[in-house]
Amino acid sequence: MDHGASNFQKVYEFDGFNYTGWVDKMKFLLISLKVFYVLDPNLSPIPEDPLGEKADVKVITDLEKQRILRKEDEALCYKYIKKSLSERLCDLYALRSNNDPRLLWKTLEINFKDKEHMRNKHLIGRFLTFRMADGKPMREQAQELNIIVQKLKDNSIVIPKAFLRVALITKLPPSWKIFTERMMSNKYDHLSLRDLMKQIYAEERARIGKAKQSMSARPRLVKNTKTTPGDHGPSKTKLRVKNKPTNNFKKIARHCNVRSAEAMNAIDAEIDDLVALVNIRM
Repeated sequence: MDHGASNFQKVYEFDGFNYTGWVDKMKFLLISLKVFYVLDPNLSPIPEDPLGEKADVKVITDLEKQRILRKEDEALCYKYIKKSLSERLCDLYALRSNNDPRLLWKTLEINFKDKEHMRNKHLIGRFLTFRMADGKPMREQAQELNIIVQKLKDNSIVIPKAFLRVALITKLPPSWKIFTERMMSNKYDHLSLRDLMKQIYAEERARIGKAKQSMSARPRLVKNTKTTPGDHGPSKTKLRVKNKPTNNFKKIARHCNVRSAEAMNAIDAEIDDLVALVNIRM
């Protein structure tokens, strides 16, 4: 009775993670094989054969057939549950269950259902408390958030894209308040998650460029020490501003404002890499 082997290929190996996903797939398989009923804890036992003069041979034969069928279904159910376990879990649980599918099923539920519930609560807490910070590339922080989202998805907790889009905006640093308010306005409701990531990355590049321009435009202070001959007192030190020459202002402005096609392609490639970090397949 090895029918349903092709369906079994769709059930991934269970190694202690994503218990809920594994249970759902196993239920579907065992129901399709018409053996899931043997896992019912309230399953009625097959009656004993009637005794005495009123014993009917036909009734006794039917009961015997039911016992044989029940035993075959239990064996098949146990077989597929065992085959879906990793070698480690098989050694820990299957070999100690005395070939009883109900005992094996219940033991796995006791050991992994509550653990998964606690692990999911921890992941949800990490997602809710995650905040982006200044001074760290958005690329790296987006990757950290994506890891949490993917772990939630692996545990059968899928975050809708619309929810994730708003969550991503609210997790931006406090210094991004103006940008955050702009992205939360109705004007940008049409933005996809991909387009939002592009906006964030472009804003980060603009902020970096603005910071560099501010640093380069800051005047430099140069020490000017003058000592009078014969004066043994403390030297007098003055600070004077040394301005940078601005003869090439037009050339510098042109260089900052005009980008080559190669540079623009490089920027687009970086944006695509960033968006790929948040690859949520619904």
